[in-house]
Amino acid sequence: MLDEKQVLELLDTVFKSNERNSELQHLKMTYFNIETKYQNLTKIKERIDKSVAFQINIRLLFLLGILIAQTLLFANWIWNTDFLGWDLVEPMTFLFSSIIFVGGLFIFVKLNRNSISGEKLVSTVEKRVRTKKYVKFNFNYLEYADLEVQKKYIKRLIDTYYCKH
Repeated sequence: MLDEKQVLELLDTVFKSNERNSELQHLKMTYFNIETKYQNLTKIKERIDKSVAFQINIRLLFLLGILIAQTLLFANWIWNTDFLGWDLVEPMTFLFSSIIFVGGLFIFVKLNRNSISGEKLVSTVEKRVRTKKYVKFNFNYLEYADLEVQKKYIKRLIDTYYCKH
């Protein structure tokens, strides 16, 4: 037969167990809600990121096309056009090269960088395009990052609970 103290301890254990189960259920529901929001935002973010990557690739291909067209145009002027020769095309190539240099210098000054590379330029443009897309699609990156942190934290709490019990 149990004495009064043992009965109270047993009841206390049962109620604590129920409280823990209720806490666990609450954590699971919170995790499910956060996971649902996170998955929805992830789908939107993936669409935006694909769109941004496509836009950047189009811009880079456009620049490559301009350089190829310029090279082919000058080559055609030099070797295939009789009235134009190197004497007339040389100043034009210098002028175009100078314009491209000044344009590059303008971009360098506008970005206000100590050193610039193609990768930095592309990433800067990519960030600008991505930010515009986030605003256009009403995507809040801070909320997305916060949900990711919350999700990991609650998952860790749930895992800890199962390890203890």
